[in-house]
Amino acid sequence: MLKIINLFIIDKIFNQVANCKLSPKAQMFYINCLTHHFKHLEAKQYNCNAFDFMVYEFPNYDKYVTLLKELDNASLIELSNGRILFYNVWSSFINKSLLDNPTQEIVQKSVVEFKEELLLSEQLIELSAMKYKLSKGQVAKLIEFFVKEQEAFKKHYLTYTDCIKHLTYWMGTNHHKIPKEIVKSNNKMLGKE
Repeated sequence: MLKIINLFIIDKIFNQVANCKLSPKAQMFYINCLTHHFKHLEAKQYNCNAFDFMVYEFPNYDKYVTLLKELDNASLIELSNGRILFYNVWSSFINKSLLDNPTQEIVQKSVVEFKEELLLSEQLIELSAMKYKLSKGQVAKLIEFFVKEQEAFKKHYLTYTDCIKHLTYWMGTNHHKIPKEIVKSNNKMLGKE
């Protein structure tokens, strides 16, 4: 994809699409993000779509907040709920004849379509329970919560692997939100009736 998203397209994005003039640092940051995302993608129509990064995928995220806000003000990205959505502002400038399969489309699935598979994954549940010191029931509740949240955001995934990767990162920052289970004992203290 990097052969197709060239300097001409980058110039068009900064001078025609952006709502305001960007600082050189914000421009370089935007180019670096595009490069990181498109570097290993093939030149295909379905790889030209908008994409997002989760905040936790950025090492030293706090260092980039002002640049991200600048890009958000220029309407090139959207910052919301721990994710950074990069709008597809490049497709209108791409020479479609350079794409291998311009009519081929990839169907993305709703998180709901992966729900049952997530809940039946013993390895996922056991690993999460050990990692976050939760019971299997609590992990199942977390998965339910994740599915509802992603459904509300209308998040779609290309594969089950993409979904489970997102869930694993999401659990790392949200596992504390699940109420702890209270164990009630029917045992009586010695000497008490």
